[in-house]
Amino acid sequence: MQEAITLSFRHVEGFSDEEFYYFCLDNPDLTFERNAEGQLILMPNSGGRTGRLNALVNYYLTGWNLARNLGETFDLPPRFACPVPLCVRPMPPG
Repeated sequence: MQEAITLSFRHVEGFSDEEFYYFCLDNPDLTFERNAEGQLILMPNSGGRTGRLNALVNYYLTGWNLARNLGETFDLPPRFACPVPLCVRPMPPG
């Protein structure tokens, strides 16, 4: 598995949530995350083995959750707005 690449924005203001969202739209073949320090992380794509394992985990987790009626499960990559100054994956503005 490849390592993630972290980009630092120490000398610039960084992205607003909306700018980050559009930056990700402009680069659809890449997966970006942003941490609490405002660093932009370029995530490696999963390979076939990892993708298959992710599918199995999601299958079993969803079945377990449905049997217990505990809430929602999501596939990868979910997009959520975060209540803290980070956004793992961008959510559309508005």
